Amino acid sequence: MTPEDKVKNKITAFLEEEKAKGLLYYERRQAVTLSYHKGVPDIWFCMNGKHYEVEVKKPGGTRSTLQIKYEQIFKNMNVAYACVDSVDAFKKFFNEEKSLS
Repeated sequence: MTPEDKVKNKITAFLEEEKAKGLLYYERRQAVTLSYHKGVPDIWFCMNGKHYEVEVKKPGGTRSTLQIKYEQIFKNMNVAYACVDSVDAFKKFFNEEKSLS
């Protein structure tokens, strides 16, 4: 398992707990599916009527040019976007967004 996968697994475990509370819906995109598009963020979720996109990197990892392009596409559509390299960074983003709703 890659370092990035470890971070993704921790984030999806956290989201699964929130989903069980009925607070959100999420999906983790997998690179092996036919509908996968290179550069699209790894996880998306909806909470309180708002759409979120999350790019997950290994600790200290950087995004590709295509990933940065998708960030801009989503931000132009008023979709909240985060690039995180740890579950703590994700939880910080999540809690900040949750407090805004």
